[in-house]
Amino acid sequence: KTPMHYAAKSRTKSAVGVLLKVPPAKPGGAAQPQPQAKAADDVVAAEKARLAEVARAAEARRAEEEGKAEEASRAEEARRAEEARAEEERKSEEVRRAKEARAEEAKKAEETRQADEARRAEEARRAQDEEARRAEEARRAEEARRAEEARGAAEARRAEEARRAEE
Repeated sequence: KTPMHYAAKSRTKSAVGVLLKVPPAKPGGAAQPQPQAKAADDVVAAEKARLAEVARAAEARRAEEEGKAEEASRAEEARRAEEARAEEERKSEEVRRAKEARAEEAKKAEETRQADEARRAEEARRAQDEEARRAEEARRAEEARRAEEARGAAEARRAEEARRAEE
């Protein structure tokens, strides 16, 4: 009950108290209902009805305010939930981007490693080819030297035979 309710009630009581000053009952008889007492009952009933209406209106206002507050709190809750969901989505998007970036870096690193490996293999093959070419050149040079020595020895033999034949 509101303070206004109590104030209205005390005003009603004082008004009723003034109206209810009934003359004392006659000796030996019951008190007759007085016209002013009936009027006081009407005033009390009217005041009670007015107070009930005021209380109903206050209750309705309070319920409406509670409803508004409840609606506002529901809206706030929904807004918070939406913010939390958006934040969660943003975080998961960041995590996904980070994963993609790491995967891309790993892929690039693997490609670089493979390219380096291929380059080293190519260099090794070239070095082997160069080594084989040098060995082949050395073998040819050796064959040529031997052939030259053989020719020189054959000429020396022929010259020796020719000299012997002359003798």
